[in-house]
Amino acid sequence: MNRNIILSALLSLTIIFISCNEDDNSEPDFIIGEWQPFLAFGEGEFFEFSDCQKQGTLIFENNGVCSGSTYLETVNANNEIECSLIDSGTGTWTNLGENTYEISVDTITEMITIHKIHTDTIRFQPDEDNYAELIRLSN
Repeated sequence: MNRNIILSALLSLTIIFISCNEDDNSEPDFIIGEWQPFLAFGEGEFFEFSDCQKQGTLIFENNGVCSGSTYLETVNANNEIECSLIDSGTGTWTNLGENTYEISVDTITEMITIHKIHTDTIRFQPDEDNYAELIRLSN
């Protein structure tokens, strides 16, 4: 599988399967904020996102709403490489506990594992073999 396809698929999963809903705890959920992709692991290899792909973001709001965008290098009609928005979406999220989140966009609902690596890094893991790490841009 092409490296760009793997990276795009991992990042798209982070956008497509997003669902946002705050717990009743007084402390906000660690995923709340704006996040940027920087590293992925898939098919046994690590990949760093390109500068273009790093324009994509995930935003988890404390009111249960989240949104995201995915960018990818494409070749235009003049055979020049340009950075293009390839996907965006808005949904809701619910923290089910033990790092498991229910993410819903349109009619798609998925369970995703999100780990806090440290204060400004999370690992978005759609399955045991693949993940993307994101860094915090803002709270």
